[in-house]
Formats: sequence, structure tokens, C-alpha cells
Amino acid sequence: MKYTLINNGDSLERSYANFIIENFRTYELVWQNFIGNVGKNKIAPIIGYDFERNKKRVKFSQHSYTVLQSLILLKRLVEKYENTNKSIININDLLDLQDLLILFFGHVGRIFDNLNQCELCLITNHSKDCTSSLRIIYHKRHLIIHGKALPFIFEENGVILIPILGVDSLDRGGWNHKDNFWEDIETFKSETVEITIRGIYTELLQKVNQIFGLFNKDILSELEKLGLQIEYNISNFDELNSTSFEASGSNKVGCFGSSGYGLP
Repeated sequence: MKYTLINNGDSLERSYANFIIENFRTYELVWQNFIGNVGKNKIAPIIGYDFERNKKRVKFSQHSYTVLQSLILLKRLVEKYENTNKSIININDLLDLQDLLILFFGHVGRIFDNLNQCELCLITNHSKDCTSSLRIIYHKRHLIIHGKALPFIFEENGVILIPILGVDSLDRGGWNHKDNFWEDIETFKSETVEITIRGIYTELLQKVNQIFGLFNKDILSELEKLGLQIEYNISNFDELNSTSFEASGSNKVGCFGSSGYGLP
């Protein structure tokens, strides 16, 4: 028997179980083998697991959950933008667009940082230097978060174009905030914001799914060597699990996931 997100996850995991199964399948594999949920968002036990390693496991569960949360928030951002009027009519429209870009790439950075923290919690053979495949995406995030404001071109229909983002500091075919001036946008290939964020989100999701696959290999390798496995015990899951969004636990700590108190 295994835990499943659709039956045993917290509110976020259950609500997006189909999305996870279709697009981020390795998250559930990692969660089934290393985290679980026995009710009230309590991480499932691994009997005989070293105390210090178990502390790392709890940390891993929180960082991996944060990655999931940011991927879902990116999904919501992209879909919301795709379904809105993208015309820039006034300064507030332009500021909204800037908010979108900063928030989008902020989540990219959050995912990158939490993947690195996940790696530190594991005995890594397969997943060492796991974020190396994300370096181009992370560089693009750097251009937006740490660089000067991005130039843009107004199209006649009110939609704006932004320059193709450089893939590294040596890329002269894309925007580089240190070397380029705003007027240089006329010399770059450009694309809509929608195409930019949809493309980065799609690539990021695929690569994170691959990284969690490597995490799962390291987790299974460690547990197999120790002769251990996660305990499956949900006999009282329904009684322990509530549908309320109030934080559970006597001290009402508003965390998430299967590592402590949180949304059921």
C-alpha cells in the first residue's frame, strides 16, 4: 500500500492531484516513499531511521512542498495572464505587467533555492548539483530581478513585445541588462510576454520533474541500503483529517504540507 496525494495529501496536494499526476509525477513518488501523511499533516514514520537523518527528512519535506507551491502559483500566474486583456492603455496596466514579471521570476528563484536545499537534505549520488539544468532559466530570472527595467515595444493593438532574454552573460543575441541600453531593443528579436512566461514555465516544470526523479532515486537507494521503508498507516486518517482551512494543532501554526501543523 502507498499513500496517494488524491487521498492523503493536504488541501493543496489534493486540489492539484490531477495536475501533479499529469505534469509533476515524480513529486508524488518522492512524497510516497519519503514523506506521506498519516493525518493532520503529520509526516509518516520510517521506523529505525536515524534521528538526525529524520530531521533532514522533515526539512526536505518542507522545501519540496515549497517547490510544489511555487510551481502551482506560476501555473496560476501564467493562466491568469493568458485569460486577461493584455493591452497596455495606461500606467496602471504597465505597472501590473511589471508586477507580473517580478512575481513570476521571484517564484523561479524560490524554486531554484529550495531545490538546492532539498539536495542538501539527501545523501546524493544521482541528484548532486541538481540545479545545473536550470542555470539558463535562473540567469533569465537574474536579468529581471536584479537588472534595470526591461524595455518594450508597443504594437498597434496595445500588446507589447519584450526582448528575448539572454541565456548567459556572454550571450549577445539576447537582452543583457549590464551591456544593453533600452533603445537596443530595436536590434533584438522580441516576443510577447505571454510566450516568454509560458515557455519558461513549461521548461521549468519539465526540468523540476526530472530533478525530483533524481531525488527519488537517491531516497530509494538510501532506504534500500538501510533495509527501511515508510510506514503506511491511515487507519484513522479520515478522523484525523478535517476539511477546515483553519490551521490544525493546539498552537495554530499556519504551515503547510505533511511535516507538521497546517491546512488539512
